Amino acid sequence: MRLIMKSLINFFSLIVIIGFPRFPESDIPLCVVLLPFYWRVLIDGFLLESIKRSLFCSMAVFVYGVCVWLIHDASDFLDFKFLFVLFAKCVLTICSAIVVVELICRNKKILLIWICVQSILIFLSIGSAPVFDFLVLFSGAAGYDVYSQIGGLRGIGFGVVHVYGAYTIVSACALYIMYEHVNFFKKIFLIASLLLSFFVARTALIVAAVLLIFKSTFRFLVVIFLYYCASYAFYLYGNTDSILYQILEPGVNYFGSGEIYTASTNANLEMIKFPTDLFGWLAGYGKFFDEGLFFENTDLGYSRLTLYGGIGFLNLYLIANIYPVVKGWLLVNKINNSSKDDYKILLFVYAISFLVVNAKGIIDIGLFSYVAMLLAQKSLVSVRQYE
Repeated sequence: MRLIMKSLINFFSLIVIIGFPRFPESDIPLCVVLLPFYWRVLIDGFLLESIKRSLFCSMAVFVYGVCVWLIHDASDFLDFKFLFVLFAKCVLTICSAIVVVELICRNKKILLIWICVQSILIFLSIGSAPVFDFLVLFSGAAGYDVYSQIGGLRGIGFGVVHVYGAYTIVSACALYIMYEHVNFFKKIFLIASLLLSFFVARTALIVAAVLLIFKSTFRFLVVIFLYYCASYAFYLYGNTDSILYQILEPGVNYFGSGEIYTASTNANLEMIKFPTDLFGWLAGYGKFFDEGLFFENTDLGYSRLTLYGGIGFLNLYLIANIYPVVKGWLLVNKINNSSKDDYKILLFVYAISFLVVNAKGIIDIGLFSYVAMLLAQKSLVSVRQYE
């Protein structure tokens, strides 16, 4: 009975942490209440050199951003607030990764259970309005305003919402595939989970494609062929008001017009904005917002970061986020086992996916990049202790 209670508590912790589900009608993550209970685990994590450097990188981005904010008279408190939220989320991601690694090491199956539960919730949210309406309560204040209006067109999980949610669940599946032995039935289940993540956001298609390219070019080509066939069938017989159209839209548009595009892609192309003068490229304009709206009416990650702090701020943000991938790669190089190459592929996929997804909006490298780095460090320590 005691073992069952511990397992339930560990799973509850995992589902509250991953994806950062929010308190209803607020943007405060539920995990801020939970993480202090793991203070011993966090203290041990903070002593690791890789975590110290990760926190330093996040602090460097924040301090740079504050300096930019101070030198621009046009900046207001809303810009500083957004900068602070970026910093706080990076720190929260690092802290959460420390705890998630501890939970995974206690029970390797717990991540698979999390993927299973989230997949079930996504599936139910697609066909059940009450389930969707309940889950959207935990998507944050801004997410609630948007998603409460589009029930039936997207799927969501518990904290697994929009681009970041899709990126998170695909990253979790990728980590489990690389970290744990996966038999045939688990592979089928994980493939189903990946497919469901596409209903959360089409960005998951990009992340999954990157993973598949590096794992098997042949399988990637097979998937492209199947997508081509499904798109053609939908073009002939499908309904553009259905949720399936959200996934097949690029292919359907190709058969309809001879061009591969989506409505959101066209909108994003119109939002590509960068500084128009040398000073702007060097120091930005110190603004994320203008009169409560996105500055220069762009929501694209690279554009917003450059417009705020110039090319230096953009590069520093990218370097800070890529650090766990680079560190994880260096740690894996010191380990001599059969899964070494798979781990490198995983880290490389995280890096490429981060760079691609930021063309959509400002998104950090994600919790699972730090989890992969810490698992690599634990593996290295275990090997050295064994030797």
